[in-house]
Amino acid sequence: MNALQLIIEVNHQLGSSLSLGQLFENSSISQLATLLEQTVSPMASSLVMFNYGLPDNKPTLLMIHPAGGNILCYHPLVREMGADYPAYGLQVANFGQDAPHNHDIKSLAEFYLTQSGNLIQRTRLVLGGWSLGATIAFEMAQQLVQKTGVAPTVLVLDQPAPQVNIDNSVQMNKDERLVRFVRKVELFLGTSLNISCSVLTEMSEAQRSELFLAEFKRVHLVPDNISNREFQYFLVILRAHIHATDQYQGKIYPGKILVVEAEETLPGRTKLGEPGLGWQPLSYDRLKIINAMGNHVSMIQEPYITHIANQLREVLP
Repeated sequence: MNALQLIIEVNHQLGSSLSLGQLFENSSISQLATLLEQTVSPMASSLVMFNYGLPDNKPTLLMIHPAGGNILCYHPLVREMGADYPAYGLQVANFGQDAPHNHDIKSLAEFYLTQSGNLIQRTRLVLGGWSLGATIAFEMAQQLVQKTGVAPTVLVLDQPAPQVNIDNSVQMNKDERLVRFVRKVELFLGTSLNISCSVLTEMSEAQRSELFLAEFKRVHLVPDNISNREFQYFLVILRAHIHATDQYQGKIYPGKILVVEAEETLPGRTKLGEPGLGWQPLSYDRLKIINAMGNHVSMIQEPYITHIANQLREVLP
């Protein structure tokens, strides 16, 4: 397990909000135990701190998980942005149970705003996400405007606007949607998973969950000590988030929307005639668009993520 996976697992199991920096600064067992005693909360939190950074000098990045509920995908971006930038992530804290907010983007956004605590009060807040995470971030920003009158910057990492279909996914059945998710995970990890439509069709829901967990463990995407019980609602929550995103309408946003759009198109996706992935009608202002080298998956990894980070440092408020 790498350092980021370790800190995410510690925070998940203990309800703490430790950062990678704190892990490195308190590397002995006794130091880490003392720190956990000071920071642990009674319930698992969705909020994970990547970098404390310099909140008085730099904008704070709050990144919301994509489909699958994991925020490991943001590690390259956070690293490239540099230690000065405060950076946090919101992930699914518990796959051992489902919750009503998982089935509606507005409810999910409201829940994650609560989980974000005082971060939402920061004047230079950037709410962002890759893929499905951008849709959740957009609705969180809408609700923040309603609550506070302040419109944070929304950072969209290659996600089409609500109700803009670029891959015919809404016509897919549930097994095809799952396999499509699996293919994206494979591209991200650079390895294959033994999951296909033909295999899933013959399985019960419990068997599917066990298969996903076994494959995720095999490629070290999740810790080995996660049990079937702790993982049993992963597929339920995954499908709920995807369905909620399909149903979400969205409305015009009064703040800044920054769209990072991949130059290459993954197989099965359609390139729209205008840049911006359909977000312009939802913005009062002109979109700021960053063209990212690579495709939907490779753009958030090395070496392409360096270009994105360089551009973000120039344009973020």
